[in-house]
Amino acid sequence: MSTLVTQRVEEGVGVISLNRPEKHNALDNAAGEALSQALRWGAESAEVRCILLRGEGLSFCSGRDTTQLGQREPGDSDFAFVRRAQDRRLEQLDSPEPFVAAVRGACIGGGFEMALGCDLQAEALTPRHPPRRFSASSSLWRAYMRAARSAISSGTPGSRAIPAAREGSETVALA
Repeated sequence: MSTLVTQRVEEGVGVISLNRPEKHNALDNAAGEALSQALRWGAESAEVRCILLRGEGLSFCSGRDTTQLGQREPGDSDFAFVRRAQDRRLEQLDSPEPFVAAVRGACIGGGFEMALGCDLQAEALTPRHPPRRFSASSSLWRAYMRAARSAISSGTPGSRAIPAAREGSETVALA
C-alpha cells in the first residue's frame, strides 16, 4: 500500500484518502498510479459496499502537480498519458459501488473531475470555504448524466453541505 494514497474499510465503506497535504493532494505520476490501485482495491474488495474519496489536510485535490506539467516518462506519448488519466476516471464511473466525495478546500482540474464523477459530493463548510456551486468542462457529460440519474432515482440532489467539525463521521454515515 502506498503512503501517497491510503485506504481502509470503515463500516463497509472503503475510505480512499489522497495523502499529499503539503501539495494540497496534487496528483503526480506516483500518486496517480497509487490512486488507480486504490480504486481497483475498492472495486475488488468484498467488504466494500461504497467508496469515499477524500483528501488529507486542507484540500480535496488541487489537480495535477504543477511541478510535473509537461513531463513524461521516456517513450510515453501525450496520448498514453491522457488515456491513463481517463481510464482512471472510467474505472470510477463504471464501478458498481457508489462513490462519495468528501470535498473541502481546493477541488481543481482533475480533482474536480474526480469529485464530479462521484455519485454524491459532501462539502465541508468552514468560514474560509463557504458553500459553492460546482462547474465543469464539457468533457464530463457522462458524469453529469450519472449525477442526474442519481438525483432522479433518489429524489434528492447529488451534493450535501456538512459542517467541517462533523465532516468525518457524517461523510462515512452518508456513504
